[in-house]
Amino acid sequence: MTLTSVFGQTKMTSCDCPKTQFAGTKADTTFHLSNGKTIVLCGYKNPDSKTTNFSEFILAVCGQDTIIDFWGAVLTCRLKANKDTLLVDQLQNLQTGKNFKF
Repeated sequence: MTLTSVFGQTKMTSCDCPKTQFAGTKADTTFHLSNGKTIVLCGYKNPDSKTTNFSEFILAVCGQDTIIDFWGAVLTCRLKANKDTLLVDQLQNLQTGKNFKF
């Protein structure tokens, strides 16, 4: 008797962003949601931040030729996926130092 086991693996989709005037098409970060959708981010990743944050970026659903939205250079955002939802948190610096300096 011969036993054969085959284990399937879920293929993670990778794609790039559609061509726009806002950002390049090379996906910097990919978010795989629990509902099967894949959202890609193209834009600027802040390399100096302790937690990864982004500015001047677009989001797009993988396989679609339109973008979800564009976030400009004056915004700093942190993104995280929670099941089938992608959360975009806008970070704001507050003046808390001596004489209310940053």
